[in-house]
Amino acid sequence: MLCPGDSLVFPTFKGIPDFILPERRATIERYLTAYRAVRSREQWPCASRQAFERLPFASCADPNASVWRLRGRTFHTLLADLEQRFGTRPLRILDAGAGNGWLSYHLSRRKHHVVAQDILVNSGDGLATVRDFYGDPVPIVLVRAEFDFPPFMPRSFDVIIFNASLHHAPDPYGTIVRTMNLLDEKGALYITDSPEFRDSRDGELMLAQRAREFSLRHSMDFPSGGKGYLLSREMEQLRHRYPVERKDIPFGLAFTVRRMITRIRLRRRAASFPFYVITRPSLPRSA
Repeated sequence: MLCPGDSLVFPTFKGIPDFILPERRATIERYLTAYRAVRSREQWPCASRQAFERLPFASCADPNASVWRLRGRTFHTLLADLEQRFGTRPLRILDAGAGNGWLSYHLSRRKHHVVAQDILVNSGDGLATVRDFYGDPVPIVLVRAEFDFPPFMPRSFDVIIFNASLHHAPDPYGTIVRTMNLLDEKGALYITDSPEFRDSRDGELMLAQRAREFSLRHSMDFPSGGKGYLLSREMEQLRHRYPVERKDIPFGLAFTVRRMITRIRLRRRAASFPFYVITRPSLPRSA
């Protein structure tokens, strides 16, 4: 694809346009080389169409079944909020950080017009999974692009969803502010399943502990990408700019017990995973 204004040529992969900027490609590829290795070691990629279609309700044999159970609860909350807020009409939705596209798949099956955006495009764990497992034709627009350099016009979407993805941004607060420009006047931006801390110390301890455990288990370094977590005070600062709704989804007794164990064993607060909805401020009525 050609951008005549900047004389830039963007390649495609399996029909997916690649809008990573030329000056960012080397950095992105270095990170993804390590990230793909980590995801493979942790057994995240989907191996079959059947496994893909049932997400987020993975089988008990899935090595990440406990994580998928939490995402299943968030998924139900998201669907309920979308219907309450917008009814059943088709929506223009951006799935930002779509991963393998499981959420885009379910939203498109509900007749929404979905764009799945991610920097990962391999099959099983990236955008090519949708093309390989959905069937033909694929009613989802697949786009490779970074959060902070999206190839979309302002007000292109009714709904934008960061599902388990915003913490991968280097500056989550700045990413939200920039992304709100893509939202239509009466739209909503959702942030789900990203770890949040009150104190950055606890977030940095979490990242260090995870990197250490991964290194001991797999004899390789854990990749350093985005910030890795959200800060509650930064989310509160958004209220000065936008209406912000926050919900705490009840994840169950096992989740609560794990949080208590983390506090005692690791000597830090455990992350919370709040459900955020951010909307545009109401425009004042003309006199």
